[in-house]
Amino acid sequence: MSESGAIRQIIHELNNALARILTTAELIATDPGGEQTAVDAESIRAAALDGRELVARLHRYALEDEDDEHRPC
Repeated sequence: MSESGAIRQIIHELNNALARILTTAELIATDPGGEQTAVDAESIRAAALDGRELVARLHRYALEDEDDEHRPC
């Protein structure tokens, strides 16, 4: 996969994780109690962990890219 393709894939996955967080948060806001709350909270937690991993991947990629720019040709 090309460099720009890898970046686009990471961005796509990050957007998906963030969409899950937003959607679930909106659902909880309309029904703050009940049996579904625990399930929704776990969905938010899982999405947040996915987002954290994607950000870590972006960070590693940025560091690798920065190292490549400083290497002599």
